[in-house]
Amino acid sequence: MKITKEILKEKFEEYNNRYFNSILPKCELSACKLHCFGQYTRVKSKGSKRNRIWITTDVDWTEETLKDVLIHEMIHHYVTTVDGCELFDGFSWYGLFGHGKHFRKQVHRLEKEFGLKIHIHYHFLYHKNEKIATTSFQKLLRFIDYSIN
Repeated sequence: MKITKEILKEKFEEYNNRYFNSILPKCELSACKLHCFGQYTRVKSKGSKRNRIWITTDVDWTEETLKDVLIHEMIHHYVTTVDGCELFDGFSWYGLFGHGKHFRKQVHRLEKEFGLKIHIHYHFLYHKNEKIATTSFQKLLRFIDYSIN
């Protein structure tokens, strides 16, 4: 399936209602080409904060994979807005690259309450139906993240 901003809005509302009891504040949603499946950003600008979830359009999405990635990014949104943990230049003060104890607490909650298995790291990327191996650098970062947390 090709992803659009409208699909993202629909899924964000559905998942916010079902898995987060509608507690997540609205955020900007973008469908565009990225180097990864998804990304969450929070930018301070003119006294306000802009929260945005980015999802790549370079993937032939399945419902299951889109759900996994979007909820993963929604957990980042939860941790920064509801738990109040701040991001700094895309790196996190709440665990290496944003996957620390606050993030993992939500992953475990979603698995316990709903049986969802949200990935913290993606070992490979299906890009236009081709499997692309994880780089050694990505494996090292994942190892460091697991070792610290």
